Amino acid sequence: MKFAHRHRAFKVSAPLDKNIQSALLRFAADFLESDAFKHAQTKGNEREHPVREFMRQRLPAAFRVDCGEAIDLFGNTSPQVDLLVSDRQRNFPLVEGSSVILPVEALLVVVEVKSLLDRGEIKKILQAAKRFKALKPFKQQIVARRQRGKEAGDGSRIFYSVFGYGTDLAEEGWAKKEHGRFLEVSAELGIPLQVVDRVYIPNRGLLDIGGEKGFEEKGNSGAGLLQFYMHMLNFLIRENGRRESVPYLEYAGRMAGGWKSFREKPGAPGSRFSGDNVK
Repeated sequence: MKFAHRHRAFKVSAPLDKNIQSALLRFAADFLESDAFKHAQTKGNEREHPVREFMRQRLPAAFRVDCGEAIDLFGNTSPQVDLLVSDRQRNFPLVEGSSVILPVEALLVVVEVKSLLDRGEIKKILQAAKRFKALKPFKQQIVARRQRGKEAGDGSRIFYSVFGYGTDLAEEGWAKKEHGRFLEVSAELGIPLQVVDRVYIPNRGLLDIGGEKGFEEKGNSGAGLLQFYMHMLNFLIRENGRRESVPYLEYAGRMAGGWKSFREKPGAPGSRFSGDNVK
């Protein structure tokens, strides 16, 4: 059964609302605690962990959340990122450990975690997103996002998103200014905005980068975080349902080299099928 937007309740379910608001407060507390670390990489790792746990606790159990990178059948690799979401029941990483290497056919969602969003970080985001969107699942180009409720075309899509703990832009008119900055950097680098799907900043709001629109979060309401999570969940359910299985056999190659046959040819000298052995 499908529930049209106009038939939904105006208010968020109270338990879900409290769940999201409490998560927002935990992000703030974890960010503050991580500031005690002086080493930049350690600090970054500490700030990625709460976002991964948020996703692990709230996504359906069928999905797994890892950090790592992706690879395609041509050997093209992505940068390493903070969160990769895949279907744990149908797929497995090619390499598994504290970080993983996923076949790109298994990859559904990417989340980059940033401490502070500024112009330099936006450059890195667009460049990394471009490399992900250049991978070729099933040896085909990644297809564009669905627009205005249209049916998805053939091919695979990847939801590329950013969770930023903060931004160096002032609060007044943040959404439009942040989008404008993405637009400027996009033009400067020659990378289309459409490589990034969503950008969320706690207590600021959510940007739909490719769709050129934004939602500003008021105070500690968590409304932007709720939409960020729901957009991702909706994508996962839709895309995973139409995604084909990972071609693991192709990643393994032909697997024929080095095999020796013990089969004897009929008529060969010494063969059990030769006349010498017939009584």
